[in-house]
Amino acid sequence: MVAVGATRSSAVRLPFDLSYGTYLYAWPAAQVTVALGAASGWRPSSWALFAVTLAPTLLLAAALWFGVERPMLRLRGSQVLRTGPHAPPPG
Repeated sequence: MVAVGATRSSAVRLPFDLSYGTYLYAWPAAQVTVALGAASGWRPSSWALFAVTLAPTLLLAAALWFGVERPMLRLRGSQVLRTGPHAPPPG
């Protein structure tokens, strides 16, 4: 993941960004994996833990992107976000 982020260029532009969701969900996914593994007697190595938690982490990150982040970014600049008691005055 670090290598992908470090080599980001205009030629490699994805229509979504899973970085924030990955940041949020990687640690909890790893902790659940370790807890479930401990209950069954499995003690994963660092690489095994990475391999097992990668898919759930990316699935949760994608759900966050497509369910929350992208819809909120589409509202950027719209009137929906400019109404309410703390909104700036029109004009």
